[in-house]
Amino acid sequence: MIEDGTEAGEGSEAEARAAIAPDPGPDPAEVTDLDPDGSDAVMVILDVTAADLDQLVEAARVGHREAFDELVRRTHADTYTLARRLVSDDEDAQDVVQEAYLRAFRSIRKFRGEAQFTTWLYRITANCAATHLGRRRRHRHDELDEEVAV
Repeated sequence: MIEDGTEAGEGSEAEARAAIAPDPGPDPAEVTDLDPDGSDAVMVILDVTAADLDQLVEAARVGHREAFDELVRRTHADTYTLARRLVSDDEDAQDVVQEAYLRAFRSIRKFRGEAQFTTWLYRITANCAATHLGRRRRHRHDELDEEVAV
């Protein structure tokens, strides 16, 4: 049952509104997470630029979008440098970095913290580069000589 009293899948007005203007998520200044004992714990980050990397990772893990954006800003140069070394082309490196951050964003809740966030991100980047290079090899085409008769 949806808040407006209709059943899911009936094309309710609430669903239509959600499709046009999706829920913005948690308040960027306050993120709620559950402690292991089940009680609510509130993590407040008022200024993501002043937070350290570990605080940003924890905030991003519980849905704080601005924290993830700040993680991207802080790690982009090193991530791009790694991608560039692995794929040897600027455009390909940009594609690899974009895919790596997309994968990281989708998986941040699964980040266990057994390694540093940057180590985890660089592993994702290396995997994306390997996937990209494999795709490029499969789709590589040799140029035909203009002098060869067809």
